[in-house]
Amino acid sequence: MSTHKRRGTTTQRGFSDTEPDVRTTQPMRTAPAIGRGEAEGVEAHGVELELVQESGPPQLLQGHWRAVEVWTANTIYAFDAGLVCRTVLDRGTYQSNDHHEMRGATLLGGQERGPGGRILTVSHPLPRVGAHAVLSKQVGNRASISETSPVVRVIYRMRVVAVSRPDAKVDWSDVSGRWPES
Repeated sequence: MSTHKRRGTTTQRGFSDTEPDVRTTQPMRTAPAIGRGEAEGVEAHGVELELVQESGPPQLLQGHWRAVEVWTANTIYAFDAGLVCRTVLDRGTYQSNDHHEMRGATLLGGQERGPGGRILTVSHPLPRVGAHAVLSKQVGNRASISETSPVVRVIYRMRVVAVSRPDAKVDWSDVSGRWPES
């Protein structure tokens, strides 16, 4: 398990620190699932769970947050906590494609297809590595369903903030982690 300490003062909250506080990022091990089916940790299908530890005021939880990233061979799709695609990056250049048709689409999960295009498995709410991510976007009066090329990496970020001022109040109504509507 690796631990990285980062400092930053010029990047946007949710992507790096905006305060001179220390942030620790580390992959998490998962416990077996409870319920029906086989108990598997998320690493069994390549989903990475990343714990982002920060310290500072509770307001760190407010505003933009890249909660989920879905990587394909050429593209990185970045989703907010509501699984709405807010940024699409080219993997070769890490440049944002502000006009990509999947910006604003909602991640539904993933599906794997067999011979003849028949759907063999589906996963929800995240796609598995090797599956195609499935997204939905409102186009006029109808929902358009699209799928990506095969997924090569999925990262889910859980955020933990050690509150530096215990008397501070958290405004949970503004902790959606969503970007403002454009």
